[in-house]
Amino acid sequence: MLDRYNRFSAALLEELDVDPDIPITGDLMGQDVAKIMLARSHLKKQEVWPDTMIQQQSDAALALFLESNDACKGWRWNPVHVMDDRFAEELKSFLWKLLDPGHEPESFSLAEIIRHMEPGPGAARGADSTNFYTKLFASPLTATSEHLLTLYRGAVYECPFWAEAEYYRHQKLGLVTAAGGSEKRKPLLIVPGSAWFSVPKSREIQRACATEPNLNMLFQKALGIWIEKRISKVCHINLANQQYLNQILARRGSISGLYGTIDLKSASDRNSMAMIEEFFPPNFVRWIKLFRSPECQLPSGTSVKMEMCSSMGNGFTFPLQTALFLGVVSVCYKLSGIPQLRNQNVRRQPVDPGNFLGSLRLDERVIPGNFGVFGDDIIVERESYELCCHYLRLLGHVVNDQKSFNSGYFRESCGADFFAGYNVRGIYIRSLETPLDVYSAINRLTVWSAKHGVNLSRTMQLLLGWVKFLPVPFSAADTEGVKVPYDEARPLGIKTAEKSIKEDSENWQAVLYKGIAIQTRAIRVPTLSREDEPRDPQNNPTSQEDNLAGWAVCALGGYCKTPPYRIGEAKPEVTIGRRLKPDEPLRWKVKVKVAPVWEVQPILPGPIFGTDRGNAWERVAGRLEFLAYLIRV
Repeated sequence: MLDRYNRFSAALLEELDVDPDIPITGDLMGQDVAKIMLARSHLKKQEVWPDTMIQQQSDAALALFLESNDACKGWRWNPVHVMDDRFAEELKSFLWKLLDPGHEPESFSLAEIIRHMEPGPGAARGADSTNFYTKLFASPLTATSEHLLTLYRGAVYECPFWAEAEYYRHQKLGLVTAAGGSEKRKPLLIVPGSAWFSVPKSREIQRACATEPNLNMLFQKALGIWIEKRISKVCHINLANQQYLNQILARRGSISGLYGTIDLKSASDRNSMAMIEEFFPPNFVRWIKLFRSPECQLPSGTSVKMEMCSSMGNGFTFPLQTALFLGVVSVCYKLSGIPQLRNQNVRRQPVDPGNFLGSLRLDERVIPGNFGVFGDDIIVERESYELCCHYLRLLGHVVNDQKSFNSGYFRESCGADFFAGYNVRGIYIRSLETPLDVYSAINRLTVWSAKHGVNLSRTMQLLLGWVKFLPVPFSAADTEGVKVPYDEARPLGIKTAEKSIKEDSENWQAVLYKGIAIQTRAIRVPTLSREDEPRDPQNNPTSQEDNLAGWAVCALGGYCKTPPYRIGEAKPEVTIGRRLKPDEPLRWKVKVKVAPVWEVQPILPGPIFGTDRGNAWERVAGRLEFLAYLIRV
């Protein structure tokens, strides 16, 4: 199974001709550093391993999770220097202003829950599928306390469709058999907390995560969104674009040495509940305690008390730690006497107002300040680096010295690696199992080869030998085929909605490509029929089988969608039917049939565009919404 990966790695390392273990020093050239980084990274996140090795990776992740949890249990605020007590007071003041503004429009409340609650894209305890409909309208509701059900029903009361959907779910799934054979209504399944699992991360270890109860996740997401809004308003950091700004600062730091980058080990698992109670405002901590999971069930079936505030999988973990680290950086700048420059939105006027290409619209940009925080990716000025690391350690975190840099020419942050301003990020090949995986590897390595001027022809020949040569345009996805230039384009007559341009085919050249596109063939949603209830799909197909109000909520909220389809395809043909197998509940089966993906790429000539043949029509994407009436078959 691993022979293909070994052959690929051997071919690539032979062409790179570098030792991946040599240290990166200032006397190296940018191209040499890029080759070293690719040699280190190309199979670092490989996901295909023997079962025994996967189990070892999972065991290592579980051991690290339990180690972090034990470290949180023993956390105490132990100041070392005289300045540490002042830091503690300043950090409390910062977090109080950020997370407990003290007036209703800005404070977290039921109104914020109503606006922002959502279950998240992953699995939930008690639900056998990850889609929105199944988790909330076709499964028992799970939570760590009954108070969450009260909050949930108070929130959905504002939406008639949602309230009706919850009532119907309760009627169908709220009956349980009690002792003696009698039935009683149980609207909520109380669980002690989350369930531990792991996902692929690297060759040595997997990444620890936790599956949360579905009501807990609703409110965790709402709280997380509210924290993001407060961070944006108070600190001028928008988490939607902060990754890009961090990369800008990391590049500047690699050139001038002005900025240092800090990375933390298992940051989400190192925020102890004791530390949260020590520094965060009490009103905010009450919400944290209500929404978090107090226990975590391990793969062995035993449960462990959660000494950490939350783990990965919790809806507020990422914005919460971002808020904490923003506080650390802000206070350290204040103690160091460094002015804190925040991100700024600016407008750039067109250079030449008479140029119609430049005056189409004003270009909005964001200028980064002199610090950046995105989760545990932290960038600070060089003079404040050691102070920040000191206080991060006092708060219970472990600075990853191998990925943190404050000297030399190398900086790393938010998925970008820079050496003296030169982007030396490698390529991560996770899988080579399918033709789509191989196409992706070919296209990404081609871009890397062209960018750094390194010939990888023998490696490309090896990869091309494993798939059919399928040329596709540069606008296609990496998995659709081998991206090729348009230089050999032949004239082709095509028609548009406005006019026929067949007569202009000599000037408006185009190439017809056929590529591979991933499509969802079927979407299966469990129904609410109980095994002891008669089904009568002929005369009354929906009364006992489906939560129509739940379907309406999904459709109106935009939660039920298929992947987009492109221009050049036939319109998807949708058929909806029932699927019934012995010993299984009845399910709806939604089939989406599509034609092969044929994409027309015109080439625009003329002096404005020069000889660039990469200008192509924008793909027209559509979304197929499943409305409530669709299931009335």
